[in-house]
Amino acid sequence: MDNSEYHAKYYQEHKQHILESMKKRVHCDVCNKDIYKCNQQRHINTKVHLDMEKKQKKMKKDKVKMLESRIKELEDLLRAK
Repeated sequence: MDNSEYHAKYYQEHKQHILESMKKRVHCDVCNKDIYKCNQQRHINTKVHLDMEKKQKKMKKDKVKMLESRIKELEDLLRAK
């Protein structure tokens, strides 16, 4: 059995499962949206998703900087005592 025959046979045997899997919804944590599994990669490459991802990364960096400065302030306060 060659490769194309194997794939055709596999698809016929598992067709229902494959189609059900494609229709499942998955959650995108970045955009806070539910999307179809079959469209997941397309969604990840959209401008909306990429912009949201950049925005979240920037927010995380800003929060880390703020927390680091707060930790430094608290350490200075402890040393002063």
